[in-house]
Amino acid sequence: MRMMLTVHTDTETGTELLKNGRAAQTVREALERLKPEAAYFFLDKGKRTTLFVLDLAEPSEIIPLVEPLFAQMKAEVSLTPVMNADDLFAGLGTLGAA
Repeated sequence: MRMMLTVHTDTETGTELLKNGRAAQTVREALERLKPEAAYFFLDKGKRTTLFVLDLAEPSEIIPLVEPLFAQMKAEVSLTPVMNADDLFAGLGTLGAA
């Protein structure tokens, strides 16, 4: 299932990662582990935020995906099921003519 993973990095932890030169490595490791279809980086409510779009085959995949984010970045994480346009039209096609 396609999911949107939103990661709000703890400000102190993010600043420390920048100061000690580990920020780029931490992001690279997350990209390698998550293998997202897309990744976006921005500020949200004053926090460093990353939005990943990824496909999960099983709910059990959630734990190994998010635990490193909690441990390394003290991140606040949310997962939301999402659809692309093809998914939307496939779902609408199941409704038939109402």
